[in-house]
Amino acid sequence: MVRRHIEFSKIGNNSGSTFVALDWKKAFDSINVEAMLTALGRFGIPTRLLAIIKNIYTNRMFCVADGGQKSKERPQKSGIAQGCPLSPFLFIMVMTVVIHDAVGLLSEQSKLSFKNGMLSILLYADDTLIYGRNQQDVQNLLNAVATAGGQVGMELHWDKFQVMHVNNTMQLFTPHGEEIQAKDNLVYLGATISSTGNIHAELNKRLGHAWGEFCRYTKYGSTLQSTSKGSCKSTRR
Repeated sequence: MVRRHIEFSKIGNNSGSTFVALDWKKAFDSINVEAMLTALGRFGIPTRLLAIIKNIYTNRMFCVADGGQKSKERPQKSGIAQGCPLSPFLFIMVMTVVIHDAVGLLSEQSKLSFKNGMLSILLYADDTLIYGRNQQDVQNLLNAVATAGGQVGMELHWDKFQVMHVNNTMQLFTPHGEEIQAKDNLVYLGATISSTGNIHAELNKRLGHAWGEFCRYTKYGSTLQSTSKGSCKSTRR
């Protein structure tokens, strides 16, 4: 989807676009439990199921085990229980409410841009990417997401944002007034995305990783590696 947006920004009379990959501080561990239950209620979860979830997250205790020793038990007052099959669903629903509230905080002009597709959010679990064509719209959405996330206990790590311009330039700032520096590419969901839209570098990287694993785990690869390191490379070419 990101690459399609890039292609669209590079054709015709489009004004270009800017992509911002956000970074959340300990997203799963920081969610406020009461805020999560409120968000789930707004999402439409029945009262009976909400009571069950609340019971799971009430009076939680944890300890740290290391070197054969255990610490004292302490109360865990925030965070979604990692390893629980229910947790991914809870987190996705909370993030859906956060993004809904963020859009609701936008100015009327930015809401219109969002409605018309000039401003958008891509979301995969906590991997959040903002796309927009207008500087004010993108800055408004950044601030709105930070505010909405704070209402459920989540905090953005502004120093780790990735900004990439495509046929466009704009200045984006942190809440402290520091400009967020742009780069020629960004990493989203493990893939390197270039502002040029070129995918050859990413394809070569993935082919190289796949061939490396093939050489490690197959008899054929082991034979090639034992002959010479260059054999694998020449065959891959």
